[in-house]
Amino acid sequence: CRAIVEALKPMKVSKSNVSYTIQRFKETNSFADRPKSGRPRSVRTKKLVEVTRIKIHRNNKRSIRKMALEVGVNCEVMRKIVRKDLGVKPYYLQKRQFLSDATVGKRLERTKVLRNWLKIRTRISIIWTDEKVFTLQAAFNCQNDRILAKDIRQVPVKDKTIFKRQKPASIMD
Repeated sequence: CRAIVEALKPMKVSKSNVSYTIQRFKETNSFADRPKSGRPRSVRTKKLVEVTRIKIHRNNKRSIRKMALEVGVNCEVMRKIVRKDLGVKPYYLQKRQFLSDATVGKRLERTKVLRNWLKIRTRISIIWTDEKVFTLQAAFNCQNDRILAKDIRQVPVKDKTIFKRQKPASIMD
């Protein structure tokens, strides 16, 4: 035991830690933890954690509540599995404007024209108006639509973004 303690001194491992580990190995023939006392888990089992991991891997946009309903457990249990056991967080989907190459070119051209026009007309006041137009683009609510991931930077852009068009097809023209 002393030789081991001396060898581990540069790593700053205490003598009590070394003797405790040796004693545990003699008792259990393994370095694994001893069996814990207390009530075993009945709901948040390893099997349920694995099933949840597979479900998230298949569809990471699935809500925690829906997964809890499918499995038949409480929402809080499913939330603990997702956050504590799997280390996954729900992230908001990000809204972005859909820009094709043609749109980028048109925007640049129109911006230059508008800036030149405003340079000439310095005393003009511009009034912007907005009318209600019913679009065919699907409604998006970031409170309802989320994505489950360990880190949002690992998710591909097409999966974590909702692209909106400037002029989507509309009912009122």
